[in-house]
Amino acid sequence: MVIYKPTVSHSPIRDIVEWFTEPERVGYHYLALVLKCLVSPFVLFGFRVLVKAVLDAVFGELGPSPAHVGGAVATWSANLVKELCPVPRLHDVTGMFGQHYEATSVALRMLGARVGKRVYWPGTGPSIGDYHLLDVGNDVVFGSWAHLVTSDGTGSEMVTIGDRAMIADRACLLPGVEVGERVTMGSGALTQSGKQYLAGGTYVGSRGGDSVCLSTGRQPHKKVTSGSKRMRHQSSDDTLAAHSGSRNKSADNDGMGILLENGPLLRPKLICYLLLLVLPDPLCVLYWNVASISSVQFADFVIKRFLPSDLGIWYDVSVLFSLHFAAIAIFTTSQAVLVLAMVIGAKWALLGRRRPGNYDWDNRHIASVGRYSSRSRRSVASVTRAKGVLGLLTGTNWIVLYFRAMGANIGKDCALFANGMPSLVFTEPDLITLGDRVVVADASVVTHINTRGKFDLNGLEIGDMCSGQAADSSAVRR
Repeated sequence: MVIYKPTVSHSPIRDIVEWFTEPERVGYHYLALVLKCLVSPFVLFGFRVLVKAVLDAVFGELGPSPAHVGGAVATWSANLVKELCPVPRLHDVTGMFGQHYEATSVALRMLGARVGKRVYWPGTGPSIGDYHLLDVGNDVVFGSWAHLVTSDGTGSEMVTIGDRAMIADRACLLPGVEVGERVTMGSGALTQSGKQYLAGGTYVGSRGGDSVCLSTGRQPHKKVTSGSKRMRHQSSDDTLAAHSGSRNKSADNDGMGILLENGPLLRPKLICYLLLLVLPDPLCVLYWNVASISSVQFADFVIKRFLPSDLGIWYDVSVLFSLHFAAIAIFTTSQAVLVLAMVIGAKWALLGRRRPGNYDWDNRHIASVGRYSSRSRRSVASVTRAKGVLGLLTGTNWIVLYFRAMGANIGKDCALFANGMPSLVFTEPDLITLGDRVVVADASVVTHINTRGKFDLNGLEIGDMCSGQAADSSAVRR
C-alpha cells in the first residue's frame, strides 16, 4: 500500500489526498479496521496469558498471603497481570462469543481463576481484584457491577463462591469471604472480610460492616431428573440441577435449562449464533468510519473538479479542511439518525411491545430473541467513542423522543440523564412510565428480575416531580 509515495509537485496537499483516496488504499484501510476489531483482542489476550505464564515460571504461582509476607515481586506480578488484562479488555474477547457464557469462564481460567461450569456472567463487570484468587463453583449467577475484592491493606485472600450461589447487582465480596452453596447475595450486599456465609442464606445491603441476613437456609431440594426430560419450574431454584458429587457424563448434563437441548428456546445453528455475535462489531466499525473516509473522498472530488491547481498550498489546505469539516458533519449526523431508526425498527420487528410476565430463558422465544436485539442495540448505538449516540442527547428532549419511540410512557418536561451518559440506560423502556417533570440521573431503572435462569418482567412507574437515583423492578414512586 505504501510502496509508491505521492509524486513531487507544486501542490503536495492535493497529491497526498489523491494518493490516499485511491480505491485500493481505502480498501486496505477498511481491512485494517476489521482486523483490529476481530484479531487484535485475541493477540493482546494471548500476550497477557504468555506474560502470566512467564511470571509463574520465573517467580512461581501466586497465592494468598499477608501484606508483610508477599514481597515486592509478588505485588508487582499481580498488579502487572491485572493492569495488562482489566475486565473491560477481557470483555473485548469474550463479547464475541457471548460474554454471559462459557467463553468468559474459559478466559478467566487461562488467567489463573478457578471457575466451574455453567456460570452466568453479566454484561457489565464484575470487577475482579486478582484473577488467581478467585474460586467460583458450578451454576453461579453474577449480577451487573458486582465487586470481587481479593486484596486490601492487610493482604491478599481467596474469594470463594459455592455452587448455585447468586451474586446480585452491586454486591461486594471482600478478601477471604466464603460464600456457601445456594447463597443469595442480594443487591448492594457488602460482606465482611474473612467471613463464611452458610449454605442457603440470603443477604442484602450493609449494616455495621456486614450484610443483613434475611434467611439462614432452605430445605434440601429434590434431585432434578435426567436432562433428557423437559425441565419445568415454578421457582428460580428449579432451573438448576441438584448438587451431586458425581463426575460422570450424566452429572455433567445436569444444569440450567438454557444449556439443555430439549426446550422450545430459539436456538440457531452454531455458525449462525457466532455470526450474530461476531459480525456486529466489525460492521459497526466500518459503518462509523464511512463518514471520515467519504468526506475526504468528497473533498478530493470537489477540489479536482472545480478548483484550479495553481492557487497555492494555503488555499488548498483551507478549502480541503472546510469541505472535509462540512462533509463529515453532514455524513455523521445522517448516520446517527439512521442508526437510531435502525435500532428502533429492530426493537419493534424482533420484540414488539413487551408485557409484564415470566419469560424464562429455557422456554420462551422472546428471551432468546431479546439477547440478539440487545446485542445489536449495544453494538450499533453505543459505538461512537465513549459516549455513544445517546450520550450526545442526554438531558435533551431528543432522548425523551427516542425512548418514547422505544415504547416508554414519558410525561412532560422530563430530564433524562442530564448529568451525562449513565452507567445503564433503560433496559426495557416499554415497561416504564414516567410522570411530568421527572428527573432521572445515573439511575438503574430496571424492570426485569433475572434470578438463576428465572426471568421476569414487571412494570415500573415513577410519579410526577420525582428525582430518581436508583429504581428496581416493580417500584412505584409518587
